[in-house]
Amino acid sequence: MSYELLRVKKLWFVGLLAYLAAGNLSSQTLQPGPLLSFGIGLGFSTHASSYEVDELVRIKRYPGFRAYNLEARAGWVPTARLQVYALGRLSPSNSTISPYRALYAGGAVSYAFSDYLPFFVLAGGGFNQAKVNHGVKAGKGTLFNFGVGKYFTEKFFMEINVHFGKMQSYGEIEPDPFDDRETNVYVMLGYRVF
Repeated sequence: MSYELLRVKKLWFVGLLAYLAAGNLSSQTLQPGPLLSFGIGLGFSTHASSYEVDELVRIKRYPGFRAYNLEARAGWVPTARLQVYALGRLSPSNSTISPYRALYAGGAVSYAFSDYLPFFVLAGGGFNQAKVNHGVKAGKGTLFNFGVGKYFTEKFFMEINVHFGKMQSYGEIEPDPFDDRETNVYVMLGYRVF
């Protein structure tokens, strides 16, 4: 890819974020009722960064960078400030970055600071299971999370999340013992369907 094309893509992305950030919510609030949203993000996982493979002449270490996370939420909005939801997040493997992949299922509550949003905080917990090449289990455990977010419009939002906890190792991968602590920090752009 040429340098100019990469530069144009970066400028387009920054422009899109600036446009979304300038959205006016003065007359928009979250309407009580059902909630369904989807998101995509990227982040870093300490559990994923401890994975390594002992090859014939070297030890190959993988970074904890998670190129993309896919998330789906379903729940209820009882008031214009409160959301309660179940969520599922898939962090798939990437052949060029790392074969590590994780699936998280849990629940969370978010609270907006005013009826006209745009900022909110969230907290929750859930179960995380990680695998590496060919279905080899890397660990499982309960994680807790907290985060902050901002609605750009009634439909589009952005979040910064931190998941943390301990993962039980299966002893099937290197290094043994595998690091049992998990701190996963990621940024997500989301879209609320309803």
